[in-house]
Amino acid sequence: MTPRKGFTLLEVIIYILLFSFITLATSLWIARLWQFCVAKEKKQVSLITLYCAHDILSRDICNAPADKTKWKENNETCLIWHTQKGDIGWTQDDGQLVRIEGRYNKKQKKWTKKTKNKLATTKRVQFKVVGDTYIDYVEFTIADDITSVKNIVSPICRPLPWKKEKT
Repeated sequence: MTPRKGFTLLEVIIYILLFSFITLATSLWIARLWQFCVAKEKKQVSLITLYCAHDILSRDICNAPADKTKWKENNETCLIWHTQKGDIGWTQDDGQLVRIEGRYNKKQKKWTKKTKNKLATTKRVQFKVVGDTYIDYVEFTIADDITSVKNIVSPICRPLPWKKEKT
């Protein structure tokens, strides 16, 4: 009998086992990489959403009146102030950061006319208004399940502390 060229059954089994081990290791590595990428993408979407809401809120506070008498509500969960065009309010409603524009009745604590814009899904919204007769700054935190954004913003039209008023 002459020897034939080819593989023995033992060699085929070893090759199949080696290929199976490499395939298993590669698939586990790809699964972990996929989980990491999904988590990063969720955080990225969360940050983009919160920073978009942050930018709009910062813009509104910068343009808000510094005179505290023009503010209708300023507590930890709600900001409402009066402008020439109407009232602007920020609050959390059903897990959403909401910007409301329209007419607010301070005595009844109700909006009579309003346009409501939901800007971000949030878990926590917190405001802190600092200043006695004039608002020096507003500190706010917007948070969801993944991350949070915090900032301090001052109204642009406010008396500066180093400039004394002329009498």
